[in-house]
Amino acid sequence: MAMLLYTIILLIPVILAEKCLHPPPSPNYSNSLYSGRWYEVGKYQTLGGSLFQQGTVCTIATYDPYDLEEGGGDIGYSSRQKTPSGDFVNATGTLTVVDEPGHFLQELFSWFCWSFSSTTNSCLG
Repeated sequence: MAMLLYTIILLIPVILAEKCLHPPPSPNYSNSLYSGRWYEVGKYQTLGGSLFQQGTVCTIATYDPYDLEEGGGDIGYSSRQKTPSGDFVNATGTLTVVDEPGHFLQELFSWFCWSFSSTTNSCLG
């Protein structure tokens, strides 16, 4: 029991740190410029984010906004496991505008993570 309590105490700062960063969106952000297909050119894996992308390559993200002015919309990710010819790893979700265009709450994996911050790459709630 003491080991479990010790582990929980050690994990609390890590979990809280994942939720702290909320950098502002680019001042020139535009839903019309963000919509479409994006190819990953590098990856920085955070502790709480993008667990479905671990060990994948050739990631493509596709954003389809509901409205070009208001934003929010569907997001889809497709990548390959370990090599460019590996099995597909796909995920879909939605982006909801939080307080201004370009700052989204991403919802993926309702069985795993109810809400996901695309700014901090971490589960919320």
